[in-house]
Parts: sequence; C-alpha cells; structure tokens
Amino acid sequence: MSRALPVSMAVVATGTVIAQLINILGFMVATRFLEPSEFGMFGIHMAISAPLALLATGRYEVAFIRAEHPAKVINLFTLSISAAFVFTAVIGPILAVIFSMTNWASNLSVPLICGLLLGQAVVNCTTQLNNYNRSYQLISASRIVGAVGAQAGVLLLIWANAGHYSLGIGMIVGFVLSAVVSMAGNSGWLRACIGTISLSRISVLARRNLSYIFFNGPQALASALQESAAVAVISAFFGHNVTGVYVFSNRLMRAPISIVAESVGRVLQRKFGDMGNDSHEERARFLRASILYLSVFAIIFCVATWLLAKPVVVLLFSSEWEPLGDFIRASSPYYAIYLVAAALAPIPFATGNYRKTSLLGTIGSAVYVILLAIVGAFTNDLPSAFMIISFGMLLYFSAFIYTIYVSVIERNTP
Repeated sequence: MSRALPVSMAVVATGTVIAQLINILGFMVATRFLEPSEFGMFGIHMAISAPLALLATGRYEVAFIRAEHPAKVINLFTLSISAAFVFTAVIGPILAVIFSMTNWASNLSVPLICGLLLGQAVVNCTTQLNNYNRSYQLISASRIVGAVGAQAGVLLLIWANAGHYSLGIGMIVGFVLSAVVSMAGNSGWLRACIGTISLSRISVLARRNLSYIFFNGPQALASALQESAAVAVISAFFGHNVTGVYVFSNRLMRAPISIVAESVGRVLQRKFGDMGNDSHEERARFLRASILYLSVFAIIFCVATWLLAKPVVVLLFSSEWEPLGDFIRASSPYYAIYLVAAALAPIPFATGNYRKTSLLGTIGSAVYVILLAIVGAFTNDLPSAFMIISFGMLLYFSAFIYTIYVSVIERNTP
C-alpha cells in the first residue's frame, strides 16, 4: 500500500501536467488570432459559470469517497448529476432576465454559461467516481483527452471566425469528452450497479448528506468566487482588454504553481499524519525546514519570472499582448508567496487542527478581492495595482503560515 500511494499520485500528476501543458499551448496559439478583449469576455463567462458549477451538484459528489457500498455511490452519483441538470434548467432563465438588463451580454451568453457550468459539474462528478473506484489512469486519460478536445475545438472555431465564443465552446467540448472517457471507463461498474438506483434511496441520501453542502460548500465556493470576483472587479475598473491579460496570465502562473503545490502538499500531509505521535519539537523542526526549502524555491521562481517574463512574452506573443509581460512581472511576488502557502495548506487536515486555517483561507479570498477593488479605484494601471496587492497578501499569507505552524505544534484533535 505504501508503494501504491506515490505511484497513484504520480499517475494523476502526470496526466494533470500533460493536460495543463496542452491547454497552455493551445491558448498561446489562440492569442495569435484573438485580442485580449476576447479573452476578457471568455474570462467573464468562466467567472460566472465556475461558482455556479460548484453549487449545481449540491457538493454531493464529495460524499462518494466515504461511501461504504457501491449502491450508495451510484445513487449519490445519480443524485449529483440530476441536481446539476435541474440547477442548470432553473438558473438559465434567471440569467437571461439578469443579462437582459445589461449591455455587455450577447444572445449566446446564457447558453454558453449554462454549457460551461453543466460541463464542469458533470466532470467533477465523474472525476470523484474515478477516485472512488481508484481509476487513477482514467483520471489522467480523461484530463488529457478533455484538454486535447478543448484546444482542438478552440482552434477549429477560431478558423470558423467564431471569435471569443471559440474559447467557451471549446471548453464545453473538452468537458464533454472528459466525461465520456470517464463514463466509458466505468461502464462495467455502472452496468453492475445501475439496478440499485431508486428514488427512495436518493431521497434518503440527499437528506443524510446535507452536511456536505453546509460545511464543504462555503469554503469551495469562496475559493471559486475569489477568481470570479477578481475578474468582475478588473473588468469594471480596467476594461475587457486588461481583463483578458489577467485571465491569461492567471492561467499561465497558476498552472505550474498548482502542480508543485499539490504534489508537495500531499507529501507533507502524509508525512505530518505519520508524525502524529512525535514530539512538538520534532514536528516544528520538520515544518521549519519545509518552510525554508519552499521559501528558497519561491524566491528562485519569483526572480526567474521577474527576469524572463517580458522577453519571453515579446518572443512568443503578438504585440497586442505586450502588457502581459509587465503584469506577470508585477504579480510574481504574489504568486511566489501563494506557492508556499498552497503547499502548506493541507497540513492542518493531517493534524486535525484545521478549523482556524479553513476560516482564514475563506477570509483570504475576500481580502484578495477587497484589496483589488480598493487599489483599482485609485489606479488605472494593473501591474502597479498588483505590486501593492502583493505586499498586502504577503502580510496575510504570513499570518496564514504562522497559523499552520501553530496547528502543527499543538496536540492533534480528534
């Protein structure tokens, strides 16, 4: 079992890396044909659909992994998928009414957002199903196929002059293909379990698992709303062109950071779980060493990004994307400290003292957006704004990391 865990992590991480590289390369090609303002419109559509996708399933898919019997999983899976379709059918007309009062939305905005939220919701469910069945190769395969399908769709639609709709429709194609791969890979399991589906069981499970909505939902929603609200604030203060630069820069910077942070975070979480009976001094010593190594890596990342961002952007992108280099440089301190905090964030869940850090994480999402709104009101230059935001978030992440340190040296709670 000890060997299987790192192998499984490596399989999922490899698929994630390949999928993210495909997405980044595809979007880099798209920048040759689409203007920043068109990426900005795509960012707005994604900003609306992302938090809605989390709400659509009621977060029931999170309960898959704790189910003790396949019959419970198949009923929870049916409940989650059904909830997503019902939610989409209800939210569509509501969005149509809201958008009729604005001047930025087009006739295709509502179906595009509904397609994005439903696609993401279904992929969330199928991924959790793969995780329950320990189909880690299937998780990687579905992500890679989804990325290839999404970027192929984007490029074909750009060729057909679909404009910024190319990005959204391409993502929907990727979601569909990813879900199809997962469902096909689990077809034998689904056929074996489908006979156990019943409305009475679904109704009982819906009531018994409401805790996932109330306890897991707010934190997940706050994380999604951070980026959604940031896109809305940037669009309001800086316009669609700058929003497009932010959306693409955020995708570029978060891709490698999320891979590093997730891989290191899982290893640290397992390590501190195994150190539960060790002394406070030993745990504190190991955490200090981890923070030191992560900080050195983050400083190297920040300096390298600062030095290389502008020349690389000039080399790879058209002149319309020149502000991208300035923004990546300005935001590099924020992403560097974010990398350290993200890698350390899973540790409190291993020690059992996670309530304070979870609350602080939710507060941090709000602080980020509030800082962005305050700075945006006083400056029309996004790189300058992010230099100020980086300093503010450095103070916040310092408090966050200190809270993690305290949670580690305290005795485990049940």
